[in-house]
Amino acid sequence: MTKQNRDRNGSEQPKLKSRGLQPARPLETAGTPDAESFVASLECQLELYGRLKRLVERQRSLITAEDPSQLLALLAERDRVTSELSTLAKQLGPLREVWERVRVNMSADRRRRAAGLIQEVQKQLQDINATDADDVKLLEVRKRRVAAEMQRVGARGAMLSAYGRDRRPRVATRGLGTLDRTDENL
Repeated sequence: MTKQNRDRNGSEQPKLKSRGLQPARPLETAGTPDAESFVASLECQLELYGRLKRLVERQRSLITAEDPSQLLALLAERDRVTSELSTLAKQLGPLREVWERVRVNMSADRRRRAAGLIQEVQKQLQDINATDADDVKLLEVRKRRVAAEMQRVGARGAMLSAYGRDRRPRVATRGLGTLDRTDENL
């Protein structure tokens, strides 16, 4: 899913390939992380969450339209974006541990920008989770409806099998199979 680049310390840095998204510079892994690359990584994360949110919104319309083939294609794309987010989260993980030190070394403008990006990412993640929870409920309702319909069809089939569609007596004839007695008058 991702290609790996090496930073100046020899550490692997993921390159997000779907839209060429990646931090402006590789994130530092030794010493204090670079504030500019940290903000660029947050911007990349926000873009990926934006893409995921748009996919989630399309997902709702496909669920409502009961279009399973397009829904499966959308879920595959959603999986790719989620994989990219996971790769970026691994990259940002060590930086969360030293966030206070990074934040203190940032300019006031960079701190505000980073804080705003973090808030936007959190808001989008909350929106995505809420929409997903609603979609799960919608799918559960549809599943129950289909199960009930299948039960009705099954019960109707069982009834038809038990009682037969037609209670008219049948007469066997040689080589012609079974005929209704009503056919004898023809």
